[in-house]
Amino acid sequence: VYKNSEKLYSTKSKFQKIEVFKNKFFGNILTIDDDIQLTEHDESNYHEMLAHVPLNYIPDAEHVLVIGGGDGGTVREVCKHPNLKTITMVDIDQKVIDVCKEYFPKLNQGLNDKRVKVVIDDGAKWVEENLKEKKKFFDVILIDSTDYNTAQTLFTDQFYQNLKSLLKKDGIMAFNCISISWEKKEVDEVIDDMEEIFKYVRLYQLFQPTYSSGHYSFCFCSRTINPKHTPINWSEYNNKKIDCVYYNKNIHYDSFN
Repeated sequence: VYKNSEKLYSTKSKFQKIEVFKNKFFGNILTIDDDIQLTEHDESNYHEMLAHVPLNYIPDAEHVLVIGGGDGGTVREVCKHPNLKTITMVDIDQKVIDVCKEYFPKLNQGLNDKRVKVVIDDGAKWVEENLKEKKKFFDVILIDSTDYNTAQTLFTDQFYQNLKSLLKKDGIMAFNCISISWEKKEVDEVIDDMEEIFKYVRLYQLFQPTYSSGHYSFCFCSRTINPKHTPINWSEYNNKKIDCVYYNKNIHYDSFN
């Protein structure tokens, strides 16, 4: 399916190989180190679910931290919530942001929002350096990075403990996780790891055709909010008039089943 893609761009940044391909069906495709990150065809599924699922449990949220997400898609969705006052995005690679501005302009709209602050830094390092200043500051923290089982500085117990310190007591952390169908053994491992830090840990699923197996998941973590039993004010969400391709009320609830 991907073979007929035309290579539009290729470069090696200080951190990784970044390439863009053009495909008649998928539109533009972003790969990093030869691994598909997103396609124009179905990126909305991923970005909408990462942003709106946690944000709908905290309708009066004010501060959001996004770690990774240099393509801009997650920030674009987060910006659709007018109640937010600050949105901080920390990404290690300026080159990813620059490439996506040129080849994926629909993903980058949110980066021009006056509430958004873009920081170029290693996510784990930035979090550690801001433990005092940003303690219990963020309502929601979203990690939009490479898969959970890819070894890197982001995925350590200390990193998640640090993130917990930056979250308000009733805050939520969510991160892109694993393929539920292809990595069934890892499901329990992820939940066990996170339950050492957070009281409520739930995977929620989405169908992302261009990811391995097409059956992907995010991990929802909170000290106080149980996503299966915490009511959502849907009239408040509807009043925001957020336009989504994939996400809706039924998808939200079904994603946890």
